[in-house]
Amino acid sequence: MKPKNTSKDISDNPLLQSRLRALQVDKPFSLEPAGIVRGVTFVNDSAATSAIAVIESLSYFDEPVVWITEAKDPRSEFVDYVDLLSDKVKAVIVYGDLSAGWHEALWDYLGFFVKAESWDESIQLSLEIAKANDTVVFSPGCPASEPFSTFKERGAYFNQLLKIRANKDSFK
Repeated sequence: MKPKNTSKDISDNPLLQSRLRALQVDKPFSLEPAGIVRGVTFVNDSAATSAIAVIESLSYFDEPVVWITEAKDPRSEFVDYVDLLSDKVKAVIVYGDLSAGWHEALWDYLGFFVKAESWDESIQLSLEIAKANDTVVFSPGCPASEPFSTFKERGAYFNQLLKIRANKDSFK
């Protein structure tokens, strides 16, 4: 499950490569490839700090993805996008407080979600749910919160956790 513009398409086009590098400098962690663990591709979209940004990001994928998100604010705005979410998301992993209306929305409209107690656990759960060749998209849909002051810090932390997980798996 890859974005519509696959990495092969980009690598074959120097103009696209240049534009992608420029975008990642301007806005890092915006659908940025984060790594591959156990054949599962991870995409870091920490820059998606609103429901609209998440929906735009998920729409880039042809196949349903495993979506890691953060439950911080009431998510009634996602109700308007249930059809798109049900087509683009095969599973949701939620980090944060589900008391903000998340539980009902996720269960009623998507039928499957898992709550993670930490970002590290969200990666572990995604590896248990996803199969080889699947894509996991880390797209929080809310501004960064403690202990992070920006989406860039949050995105860098996610990448660091993913690298640690990949290193652990390579020593098994």
